[in-house]
Amino acid sequence: WWPGESGMLSGKRLGIMGTGSIGRAIAERARAMGVFVTGLSRSGTELPEFDSVYPATHLAEFLPNLDFLVAVLPDTKKTDNLLDARML
Repeated sequence: WWPGESGMLSGKRLGIMGTGSIGRAIAERARAMGVFVTGLSRSGTELPEFDSVYPATHLAEFLPNLDFLVAVLPDTKKTDNLLDARML
């Protein structure tokens, strides 16, 4: 939730951690509103729903310059503590 001023989504940058069915559905809807969508997945394989996709090993390159971040990751040992306050 953001208590600040609302505005247009067009031209904003959304990062989605997780490019499975939920991440892809979010990406499709965001792109329909003119949002530039970047994904983060284990492999970094390009997907048509995303403008770009980074592999999980490139988290530090994925995070900068995002206006919004959504995490739709499975609860596994590999995803535990993947993101912390200092990264944001």
